[in-house]
Amino acid sequence: MKEDLFSFSNLHRCYLKCRARKRNTINALRFEMRLEENLARLERELKTRSYQPARSVCFVVKKPKFREIFAADFRDRIVHHVLVDYLEKIFEPKFIFDSWACRKGKGTHKGVERLQTLARRVTANGTRPAFYLQMDIRNYFGSIDKGILLGLIRRRTSHPQVLWLAEKIINNDCTRNYVYKGKSGLLNLLPPHKTLFNAAAGRGLPIGNLTSQFFANVYLNELDQFVKRELKAGYYLRYVDDFILLSGSREELALWRQKITDFARERLALTIHPQKQLIAPVSNGIDFLGYIVRPGYMLVRRRVVNNFRLALRLVRETAVKGGVIEFAPESALKAGSTINSYLAHLAYAHSHGLKTALAAKYGFMGEFKRAARLVTPRYFASLAVQYAFFKGVLGGIEFYWDEGGQRCFRDRPVLMFFPVGRHYAFYGPDAAVAAQVLGLKVKRRGNFSPSVRKRLGSCCALLPKALGEKYARKAAAKGYGAYLLAETKAVRFDHKLLSRVLVKYVPGLSLA
Repeated sequence: MKEDLFSFSNLHRCYLKCRARKRNTINALRFEMRLEENLARLERELKTRSYQPARSVCFVVKKPKFREIFAADFRDRIVHHVLVDYLEKIFEPKFIFDSWACRKGKGTHKGVERLQTLARRVTANGTRPAFYLQMDIRNYFGSIDKGILLGLIRRRTSHPQVLWLAEKIINNDCTRNYVYKGKSGLLNLLPPHKTLFNAAAGRGLPIGNLTSQFFANVYLNELDQFVKRELKAGYYLRYVDDFILLSGSREELALWRQKITDFARERLALTIHPQKQLIAPVSNGIDFLGYIVRPGYMLVRRRVVNNFRLALRLVRETAVKGGVIEFAPESALKAGSTINSYLAHLAYAHSHGLKTALAAKYGFMGEFKRAARLVTPRYFASLAVQYAFFKGVLGGIEFYWDEGGQRCFRDRPVLMFFPVGRHYAFYGPDAAVAAQVLGLKVKRRGNFSPSVRKRLGSCCALLPKALGEKYARKAAAKGYGAYLLAETKAVRFDHKLLSRVLVKYVPGLSLA
């Protein structure tokens, strides 16, 4: 007996997977408000085959290049998971190892590392010459033949529910039922062949859906099998429609290029991009997925570095005012996410010198990494625990160079302006530092409970809030970074202890 793909339990399982990263979106919350009712209706529609995909959201992204995206409704995303979860069990064992896009345990960074491994093997660790052939398919997603794709699926399964649902999703024309979000002029900037609105009949899948990513691998698996089984290429890997072959012979690569071009045209109705096919020595470096890959090392692609610098300049223009960093919650979270994303990309390459230069020029990078944890309210059981948390995040160790050129380490010289009512408070060791740096008077708090004294110390120094920024600049002039916090009433935390969030930072050193 064939598996019931549309059972309530299977739909609920796929719903849980679908909401993993989408739970706070409007459509996900609407669906969850009447979860059982919505899942039951979806089950009924699928079993009676009256299901129709809902309206998609169309928008254009500008980086890394202009692309037209059609995002499916949350309800349809659940259905996509139902179909892909079933088909993955069939196709995943058929895929070659070196297909690196949109698969569990794969990804861009592992794909790049694998390419470097293949480059080392084909060059015997750089001791003999070798060449690479890099090719790309022209307008891949917009050129996929739906009839050929359905034929590939029918070849692997006869499950009636799977075949009906696959045909329903693949043949759905999202250009007939969509809402556009964003600047309308961006659509006009797309080349005519890059939009589904100009796709030929029976061609094209929308970028942005789980099914499209999976079907892209199913479609080009035919090419993978041809390269590995018929051409017998030992060194080959693919990421979506960008694929690379390596060989010790330039002539062999030229022969393979022609055979691959013919296979793609005759068997898959695809066209190899004429300007994106290159044969060159491996020693030149292979430009792949944002890196320049050589057998011995990797560099970050210049375009990625330029985009990172542009993003840092935008952060500086919007958040650094008069030498003071201001942390608005939304912009701080976005900036922190962007910086962390680029730094993670740089981490996979030989980029120590680059990161050092960027850190010297854009000294606020580390501050936004910290701010990402401190600009949204959190729950704490006590004031002492809250104070210790902020102190732990804002403190830490830093390195510096002494007069002899020796690298040394020390505690970060920072002062935390912790708001309590109408004052900023400095507790324990911080009170002594505030007294020394700011000239404040230290008070002994004998009425502290033993647990509070143990956590915060019995010393306290107070400063009126109205003088906070003035004294923060005074601390900065003496080499101390000054962090100003603010009290806020968080609706989701209904307790007496107010939440604190980071709002400003006055650096102890100049922000270049």
